[in-house]
Amino acid sequence: MVNPKILDLFNQADAIEIGDTYEIFPNTHSPIYFNFKKFFDYPRLFDMLTDLLADKTREINPDRVVGAYTSGLPIATALSLKTNLPISFVRRQPKEYGSRSMIEGTIKEGEIVLLVDDVFSTLKNNEAYLNALRAAKADVRYYLVIFDYNMTPPEKLKEEGIELVSLITAKEYLTKLEKWGKITKEEKNNYLRMLRYSNLY
Repeated sequence: MVNPKILDLFNQADAIEIGDTYEIFPNTHSPIYFNFKKFFDYPRLFDMLTDLLADKTREINPDRVVGAYTSGLPIATALSLKTNLPISFVRRQPKEYGSRSMIEGTIKEGEIVLLVDDVFSTLKNNEAYLNALRAAKADVRYYLVIFDYNMTPPEKLKEEGIELVSLITAKEYLTKLEKWGKITKEEKNNYLRMLRYSNLY
C-alpha cells in the first residue's frame, strides 16, 4: 500500500513529469520522469522523504547501506544519520585515479548490504553495482529506491536474487492519476505498455 505522504511530497516538490518520452538513462526511455534533484531545493521535503526510506531500511535491517553513484550518495548519507548504519558507495566504473576502486568505504565479507538509489529502471542499468558488491563478497539482496519504473518483471529480479523495495511504482502512481481523473484508463494502460516493452531488461 502506498503511503499517501509520498504523493504529497512529489506534488510539493513538483518531482514528476509525464506525457513525453524521457531518456532517463542512456538508451532507456520512459513516458514518466521522476526528478529526484527537485528535492535538493527543499531540505524539509528531502528530510521527510528520507524519513520514509529510513522506515523501510529499519524493516529490512541490513548491516550496511550502500549508495549507488551518484543519486544514491545523499540518500545513503541521510539514511546512515537516521538509522546509525555504516555507509559505503559504489560506482558503475572504477575510479580513474587514487584507489581506482568501484567501492568507497568498507565492505566486509558476508555483510548484508542495502543498495539505495533514487530510481530503478532495468537490470542492465544496475548490473555494474550488483557485480561490484558481489565481487567484494557482500550479501546484496535488497535494493531500496524511491521510484520503481516497473520496467523489470519481478521474476527477472528474483532470478538475480534481488528484492526490490520502493516507496512507489510507476503503476501505483499512474493508478492514482487515473483515480483522480488526471489521465484516462486507456492512457494509463498505454503508459504501462511503453514502460514494459520499450526497454530490454
